[in-house]
Amino acid sequence: MSKKTLLSVIMITYKHEAFLAQAVESIMAQQTSFDFQLLIGDDFPSIMSIEIGEGFTKQFPERVHYHKRTKNLGVQPNFVDLYNRTEASKYVAVCEGDDFWTDPLKLQKQVDFLEKNEDFALCFHETEVQYFEGVSEPYLLNKDLDKDVFTIKDLIGEDEIWFMATASTCYRRAAIGNFPEWFLKSKSGDIPMHILTARNGKIKFLNEKMAVYRKHDGGASLTDHKNDAVFLKNRIMMYSELNRETGFEFNQLFSKNIARYYRMMLDAKQYEGSYFRRITIALKYLNLASPNSATKQEIIKEYILPAWTLSVSRFIKKKMGLIPN
Repeated sequence: MSKKTLLSVIMITYKHEAFLAQAVESIMAQQTSFDFQLLIGDDFPSIMSIEIGEGFTKQFPERVHYHKRTKNLGVQPNFVDLYNRTEASKYVAVCEGDDFWTDPLKLQKQVDFLEKNEDFALCFHETEVQYFEGVSEPYLLNKDLDKDVFTIKDLIGEDEIWFMATASTCYRRAAIGNFPEWFLKSKSGDIPMHILTARNGKIKFLNEKMAVYRKHDGGASLTDHKNDAVFLKNRIMMYSELNRETGFEFNQLFSKNIARYYRMMLDAKQYEGSYFRRITIALKYLNLASPNSATKQEIIKEYILPAWTLSVSRFIKKKMGLIPN
């Protein structure tokens, strides 16, 4: 492998003062036979966060590039801005500011594999999930995986599929390409990024624990609200666009996945007591999901023909003598 092989590590961070130093230190501890750089995008940082970021820039001026945002960009715009600065890189790895790596040879192992296997676009590894507040015991994210090679078909299903921790991923940059405009609006970054990348190569799992994915009150994974219409509409947009990006090859699966979000939207807080708005959503769900007879009747009874319409129908039938009083 050439000494000139360049890899970029992208780190987005927001209110991660308690974790940022450990995250950066774990990256700087990497032992590689190739050059790599770290790009940090600090979204509207605090004074403490700036001190940490600028401190690492002074310590590693050739490797650490710290970008402090004067206003809050949001997760995906922050990420894409950093990604666009990695055009000269052959590989891209990701570690968010509240996660960290535990193996100093992590990058070397992943790049070694990708260098030897040109038909692979992405490499990930086992990750330990830790709860910062100690509310649950740590566990291994991928302990139940039954294979080590995946394709795009493994990422698309009727339910949402996610099994690659962000801190575990290393991408072949050419496989990612440029991000579409809609990606900037997506509330999920890793799910569409994995699918977009997998269009251009296979995925390899290294069964070695080399990172920690940290869950805490401020973590992005805990901001998904399944009873919030804004979140649900965003997921519908994301999967609709991914369906188009993959040439509608998996249209049936995507349609049923999207239908799940319409079903959840029927119970969203924004639509409580809104009969007419729910009818439209219910009809979209029925059209996309093609549910069994029992589920269809349940949806019709609960959201299309609610109790008050049934009462009116019964009253009219009584007056017409069609049913006994």
